[in-house]
Amino acid sequence: MAKPYADLVWIIVTYHLSVGIKNAKFVESLNSTHLIVSVLTPVVFDCECDWDNVIWIHGSKSLVHDGRLSATNFPGTITYFENKSISFSAVTIQNEGTYQCICEFGQVEEYRLTVEVPPELYISIDYQNITNSTYYLEANKNHTVTCHAYGAKPAVNLTWKKNDEEITAPWVAFNVTVNPCTRYLYDSVATLWIHPEEEQGNLTCTSSSRFVSEEFESRVIFLTYVSPTVSLRVNGHNASEVVYVNIHEEVAVVCTAKRARPAANVTLLINDDILEDSKATDTEYTSESSQVFDTSVYGKFRLDRAVVQVTCNSQGRYGYNDSSVTTTVYTYAYPEVTLSIDGTYIANGTTYINKEDNRLIISCRAHGARTPVILKLDVTGDYLVFYNVSETLKQRKNNSGFDTEEAISLKPRKGKTTIKCISFCQHCREEQSHYVEVETVGKLS
Repeated sequence: MAKPYADLVWIIVTYHLSVGIKNAKFVESLNSTHLIVSVLTPVVFDCECDWDNVIWIHGSKSLVHDGRLSATNFPGTITYFENKSISFSAVTIQNEGTYQCICEFGQVEEYRLTVEVPPELYISIDYQNITNSTYYLEANKNHTVTCHAYGAKPAVNLTWKKNDEEITAPWVAFNVTVNPCTRYLYDSVATLWIHPEEEQGNLTCTSSSRFVSEEFESRVIFLTYVSPTVSLRVNGHNASEVVYVNIHEEVAVVCTAKRARPAANVTLLINDDILEDSKATDTEYTSESSQVFDTSVYGKFRLDRAVVQVTCNSQGRYGYNDSSVTTTVYTYAYPEVTLSIDGTYIANGTTYINKEDNRLIISCRAHGARTPVILKLDVTGDYLVFYNVSETLKQRKNNSGFDTEEAISLKPRKGKTTIKCISFCQHCREEQSHYVEVETVGKLS
């Protein structure tokens, strides 16, 4: 009788004889035994014969003749023993077939060997092979989960379970193909479509064969994540707005990652440097099916340059990617506004005495603005502008900012003429001005 060395399955004997030898199955008739074993299993075929010249054949090929091994180029390692039995150290598919021990008077013992190859079983999610037992899935999104049984003999059947409950059509599709490497093996694929809402669960793929009762399974535990919505506010302005702040003011920023699972890891960056002394808080929102978190980071800083980049960064965790929002903050500084008459700077609010019929050159200047400004000369009273003297507008940038200058030529008449130099900044909250009163009197001797 054939005997596997160890670790085979169950034996069923047709004469109502059942012998428990693990990892194999025997079906015996009067002169024939069908043995089904897993690949690389050691097997022994017995031959109860007192005749010395036993013959062993495999199909039509001689293995033992006149008590000696006669097989050449036989796949695997075969051994012949004095008790007329033969053994294989590790059977392969090439060892399949019918083996006959022929004794005297035509007595024949026959063994039919079938070799089963267990599949290489693995799971892929969204067409990415899973190498760890835990995987992170985006919640509330469709995912394609595939179980691959590669290189099996015979073709195996695959079943899916989610959270330990079997899933069937229409959520599962099953397909079997011949392995491209060899015509003896088969590949089975079972595809599952899921839309997870729960925080965690498990997926189990099980392969089963019609011959051997042993099953193989691949299992993955999934945790779902929710990608956050990231926002940034600077002094109450959204990141989509252009933000200007006074160089002497403190800047307040709030970085928020909303509705994330798990809670996001959020940082505030000023020109790619982490903002020190910033503080983070988490707020949890719980529903019947899941939890999500809002994470906010608060910080304040003062600008030491004309332009800075402020970034709210949410670091990817457990599957979701890094995400960030960046805005540019510009500074402005109110300029020093001055007014000169005929090249002499006149103090703000001064009354300037002018002789009658005297033509004056009025110059208005804004010095040290962080952004370009618009100057306006506002003149009220009795005066005459000499248009033949062209207006001039000079704007230049120096190390301390922008200087802007505008000049006109006019002749005040009798009484008082008020001259006001006004500086307008597009992003400044207030205008800056400087004014002089010109009092015109009679001709001076």
